[in-house]
Amino acid sequence: MKKRQLDHVLRAAGRIPANSVGAASIATFVPKDRALSPLEIRLFVQQMGSVATYPTIKLALRLILLTLVRKSELIQATWDEVDFESKTWTIPKQRMKGRNPHMVYQPLFFDRGTPR
Repeated sequence: MKKRQLDHVLRAAGRIPANSVGAASIATFVPKDRALSPLEIRLFVQQMGSVATYPTIKLALRLILLTLVRKSELIQATWDEVDFESKTWTIPKQRMKGRNPHMVYQPLFFDRGTPR
């Protein structure tokens, strides 16, 4: 039965006074291109030093800022994906949103030895 026919039958039977769904609007998704400004990034990094959390979490947040990878891509990284000679990290296509492998060039602070 079509929606209009069902509405008519239900209204005629006194089950519904009016089409309660007719006035509802369909939700729309509006994408947001929100990015942190350079000032916001600077403040975030400065404040990270005073946050009481594990050093590994601070390092992970810093790596995300420096490499612009998603949290899940960083968390699931394995050492065999990192090539220290060519200073690259290759994320396999299975873990990428677009299903293509992605190469991340290691940030400059890796040149200075162990990251802090």
